Amino acid sequence: MIYLKNRSKFHFVFFKSRILSASGIGILFGLIAQMSIDPEYQTPIIQMINKLLLFIPIGMIFKILIEEIVNKDQYYFFYNQGITKVELWITSFILSFSIYIIFNLIFTIWTRSLRLIA
Repeated sequence: MIYLKNRSKFHFVFFKSRILSASGIGILFGLIAQMSIDPEYQTPIIQMINKLLLFIPIGMIFKILIEEIVNKDQYYFFYNQGITKVELWITSFILSFSIYIIFNLIFTIWTRSLRLIA
């Protein structure tokens, strides 16, 4: 049990070190996609935020690919702990996608409650 607890800490450290820049990359891609789809910005703000949240898991994929090209030696620390690159990538994507689902559900509930109030 202690072994799994320590491994999960290392997975979380890897995820935490990439989530801010991955979110930035994802939001940047989301803004570019939003501008190319709707050049006159006629989309309501609620739909735009929902689309931007979708790009956060995509940003994590791009961040991992960039890290793979730039910092290949960074994985030795995790490899010495018995954690492979693929395992780190999969857990990071799963965590990123689950955060997207949670935020999307919260945002959907919030917007529907605002419609009921108004």
